[in-house]
Amino acid sequence: MIIWHRTWVLNHLAAITKITPQPPRIRHDAKAKLVEPLPEPELEPEPEPEPEVGQRIAVIVNPIKHGADDLTNQIVVECATEKLPKPKFYETTISSPGTQQAKEAIAQGADVVIVAGGDGTVRAAAAGMVHSGVPMGIIPLGTGNLLARNLDLPIASLDKLINVAIHGEARPIDVGWVQVTKANTPVEAEDDPVDIPPGDQGEIRADYQGESQAEDAESTVADSAAAVLKPTILEPNEPSAPELFTVIAGVGFDAAMVADTEDRLKRRIGWVAYFMAAAHNIAYRRLKALVTIDQYPQSLVEARTIMVGNCGRLPGAITLLPNAKLDDGKIDIAAVDTHAGITGWAALLGTVVMQGAGISSTNYPKIGEIHFAQGERVHIDLARPAHAQVDGDSLGAVDVMEAWADKGALLIRC
Repeated sequence: MIIWHRTWVLNHLAAITKITPQPPRIRHDAKAKLVEPLPEPELEPEPEPEPEVGQRIAVIVNPIKHGADDLTNQIVVECATEKLPKPKFYETTISSPGTQQAKEAIAQGADVVIVAGGDGTVRAAAAGMVHSGVPMGIIPLGTGNLLARNLDLPIASLDKLINVAIHGEARPIDVGWVQVTKANTPVEAEDDPVDIPPGDQGEIRADYQGESQAEDAESTVADSAAAVLKPTILEPNEPSAPELFTVIAGVGFDAAMVADTEDRLKRRIGWVAYFMAAAHNIAYRRLKALVTIDQYPQSLVEARTIMVGNCGRLPGAITLLPNAKLDDGKIDIAAVDTHAGITGWAALLGTVVMQGAGISSTNYPKIGEIHFAQGERVHIDLARPAHAQVDGDSLGAVDVMEAWADKGALLIRC
């Protein structure tokens, strides 16, 4: 008996009937255990970042200033060391010198805004920070750095400046505002051929501080004003938008000096550039103006320059406005006049140095002198166009300048 192999039979039948063979069935053992796939290893969850704590610092920086890169790097390191949130940086441009950056930083929640630049950058940023309640830290990188000097900040040490800006106490200070009416005609370049003797010139009278004034003095001023302020056939311009200042604004010689100072020279030789511009404008003609302080009557003033200040110290230990304070709610006015050319300016410098040392200068002929006054608001109406400046930025030729104090408007870390 022949036993055919089952597989052979199936293959033989498939060849005959052309049926595709089926693979042999695999018997499954019901008792066989199913092998389950190994579970994937569980990944440990990433740790959640620690919430940022501490004050949020914004830095407005003028990128063209020498030392700007070192400053930004050092602030980043300082914030990391102190475990503070990463600082946010805002660079200024020619068309946007700091005001918008300050507003944006405050809107994004900055607890302090550090301003790194010159007096112009500080001024622009302050305009966006007044009455905000957010303090400003100052890292001076400019030529004059006048506000920083008047605040007694440690301008010789970057480490100390950063420490004060981050950890210092906030102090409210005043700012000043100035509004000008632009002139329709340019400033006349030629000097007055006649030098008016000291005894014949008008002065800012001491009775602006509250003393009574005689009627005949008032009429004299009015008559003089009519003679000096000639009517013009040109339509007057509208006053410009108010400009903030933290240090000083002015019309006359000081503004002409600012307008004549080249930025290139300031970067190369610093404060000396201003003295070079001063020498060029030493024959700047005398101003004639009606000056009104607060509610007191007008006074006719003749001077080389009229300045309004929020603080009074200049580089070189020079105190121009000895009574000026940053928190008294007043602006200080100085009418500066000289005679006898460069000799008068030399005498004036001596007067300024002596008054800074608290020494009276009444015992020699007045060929260079300054008359002082204080008030909350001053109006200067010029007989003819003169240069104007605010914190070292030129405003061009103006016919009228008005300035006023804004008490406690700005918080400063110091």
